[in-house]
Amino acid sequence: MLHSGLGDERMRNHLIIRALCGGLVFVLAANPTLAAKGSKRSLAEQQAMGLIDTGLKPTYPTADTCLEVSSPFGSRTRYDGSLRVLFSNNGYHGGMDITIEIGEPILAVADGEVIHAAGGGRLVGNMIMLRHAPRDTGLDQWLFSKYQHLDEPASLRPGDRVKMGDVIGIGGRTGTTGGHYGAAGYPHLHMNIYVNGTERYKVRRGTKVGIKDFAYVDPLALYLGRSLDSHQIRSLPDDQKTFTIPYVTTDGRTEPANTRFVWPTRCRPK
Repeated sequence: MLHSGLGDERMRNHLIIRALCGGLVFVLAANPTLAAKGSKRSLAEQQAMGLIDTGLKPTYPTADTCLEVSSPFGSRTRYDGSLRVLFSNNGYHGGMDITIEIGEPILAVADGEVIHAAGGGRLVGNMIMLRHAPRDTGLDQWLFSKYQHLDEPASLRPGDRVKMGDVIGIGGRTGTTGGHYGAAGYPHLHMNIYVNGTERYKVRRGTKVGIKDFAYVDPLALYLGRSLDSHQIRSLPDDQKTFTIPYVTTDGRTEPANTRFVWPTRCRPK
């Protein structure tokens, strides 16, 4: 029960949701104007910036085997159905996850430039971040892609140029051991995509990079070939939200040949 000393305004601004999971009771703040502890922005602010479920539905090729999305952008749950922690993006997934085996090559999704590579702790691990200019992507905005949980520190350094499909790191489980996943961790790629109207960014402490006036992007939007705006995408009819992913194969093919974006892991011929 809410404490009887709470005022009417506070009573209106809170909803207590109790969910039993493994004998534990979680109390969630349901007011979207409030930020969870540790979050700098409220959920309402992040949603306005594009952190919403877009409803995009990738389809995968029949001729080749590709690793699939295990937890999509904007989701409240991890790949195993468990709830995400509130102190990261107010409990919503800021990127997409692909379950992998340790040692899986991670690919640059587009031509670009390395702007940061570092090792971090929980939730991030070893990471690398690229910046993609409009000339790299054909977009009218600057694009930023971040790849987390690499098995070892990236060998690339800020200023290095990469081409679409280049190996930029080796996938692993760093940043996932302990806590929810236990000692075994969870080997996967977590990839974030952001856009802004300028090239401005600032490398901060550790794995953090501040991007000026950015918006969150569902990584799947890169492959849709339409707007990157989450709100515009969510308003599309369902039949316009399905697409086949572009990709690179382990034997060197790029499908389709004229793409400017590829899947961040290689697909294997059947």
